[in-house]
Amino acid sequence: MSYPWHDPEEREYQRQYKEPREWCLIRSKHYGTKVWAWLDDDRWEKEEDGGLGYFFPSDDDEILDTCVAEFIDDLDWSFLCDRFDDDWTTGWLSPDGKFTPCSNWGHDGIAWLVLHYGGYKDQSDMEEHGWVRLWGAGQHPEFSSERRLSVDQRNWMSRKGFRLEDYD
Repeated sequence: MSYPWHDPEEREYQRQYKEPREWCLIRSKHYGTKVWAWLDDDRWEKEEDGGLGYFFPSDDDEILDTCVAEFIDDLDWSFLCDRFDDDWTTGWLSPDGKFTPCSNWGHDGIAWLVLHYGGYKDQSDMEEHGWVRLWGAGQHPEFSSERRLSVDQRNWMSRKGFRLEDYD
């Protein structure tokens, strides 16, 4: 998935013509989870997959945090990882064995929004530098790795039930 705010030219255009806005981290009854949005007249606006979405405020909405930011990637998205339990095995595994969970199709978004690519230019660069993409939470978890697994990665994956070969 490609987000328009990744493109440096698009970011510069947005920076010239877009004022920073006050964002609210909301626990929304409408979404059943937390979401970053801003209040625009009578509705909450939010960016999703490069477009705009909106929903109407409810008395049940709870504002958890506020901040001023120009771009959605300037916000703290780590809460996206909070919804997974300790048995979850889909996500990213760093070379030092630190696991960052995501949904089965959420690797790209988590890599950008939460990890900010860890200083790498994209997911492929992360993988070339030893990050492991894990998926298939359940009985047969799978992974892809551009490099040989580190000891920390092998230990974490063994504890979580991944089948590892000597050459991994």
